[in-house]
Amino acid sequence: MKAKILIVDDDPDILEVTGKSLRNHDYEVVTADNGRLALDVINEEMPDLVLTDVLMPEMDGFTLYKKLKNNSLTNNIPVLIITGRGKMEDAFKVVGADGFLSKPFTSEDLINEIDHVINLAKNRNVFKTGGNKGKVVKVLAVGSDKTILDNMRFQSQKAGFEMEVVMSASDAIAKGVKFLPDIIFVDVQLQDMTCGEIVDILHRLPQLDKKPIIGYCYYAVDDLGDTQVRRNILKVNELSKQLIESGASHYMGRYNHQIFVKTIINYVIQK
Repeated sequence: MKAKILIVDDDPDILEVTGKSLRNHDYEVVTADNGRLALDVINEEMPDLVLTDVLMPEMDGFTLYKKLKNNSLTNNIPVLIITGRGKMEDAFKVVGADGFLSKPFTSEDLINEIDHVINLAKNRNVFKTGGNKGKVVKVLAVGSDKTILDNMRFQSQKAGFEMEVVMSASDAIAKGVKFLPDIIFVDVQLQDMTCGEIVDILHRLPQLDKKPIIGYCYYAVDDLGDTQVRRNILKVNELSKQLIESGASHYMGRYNHQIFVKTIINYVIQK
């Protein structure tokens, strides 16, 4: 049996369908149809994760989240928010929610995100208990998309990493020498310097010559109908080869927050 999950939703069909999906993946499942009842279930069951909708009677998901995080007995329980509203997601980010899943989503999306949020919580506990030799992992990312950099920062914060982000290759060089990261992520589509050039320069610096450098790219799947976007993707394939030939450790592909965190763990924490 995997982790114990509490599902909180006022729609009985969602409770049934979601519960069945999680049980099929060996999770133990408990349910509540509003936030007030969820608090009672949490105090009795102490689940490994709370999966909650936002709009519910008696007590909504936002109030439930705040009560959990303001209680020393429950503030370490990760909370995964189910929402279809971008502005609501922003509000939860401000207060530090552990993860979000936007409607509509597939069963695979749900399982992947649950595993991701649980692993983030476990990783934070590694640092709290003196794991990784008591050293906080430092991550530097250089990219051209502010939204992706903000997401990297959010994921790093939830995992217990320290992170700096920059939007140009020249800033990455200066920041790298000052910040001394344990791992560096480079967008292969940077404009002010090719990804091969920045890898070569970073590895010539004695402070960074042995640090893993991971390449990535980003494009919105919804934009694949755009001819220029498809042309850019074809260029990315060539740029990724250039990145590896210049001495980078790995090319991650299109940015994915779950793979991003796993990559840091694989290259830094587990080595």
